[in-house]
Order: sequence, then C-alpha cells, then structure tokens
Amino acid sequence: MIAGESNFEKLSDKYVTYTTIDGLDGWSIGLKVDSKYVDKEKGVIVTL
Repeated sequence: MIAGESNFEKLSDKYVTYTTIDGLDGWSIGLKVDSKYVDKEKGVIVTL
C-alpha cells in the first residue's frame, strides 16, 4: 500500500536497477523496469 508517490518514480521503457552498496545509492543499467515504481529510499521495486 502506497501512502504517497513522493518517494516513487514512475519508470517506463527504461533499463535501470537501483542498488545500495555500503550505504551508497545509485542507478545502474541492467534490469528492465516497465510499469513499475521504484522506492528510491528502500531500493524496492513495487508492481502496481
């Protein structure tokens, strides 16, 4: 359940992954995300 979409970015036709390594956040090319939302704080991909 999403209280708000302020922490989410809608991705369409983009090939990205959100990774967290040793506290460093960054976007990397790799996983195709289509019609999904990515929680950039938790690095979780949520299918709506």
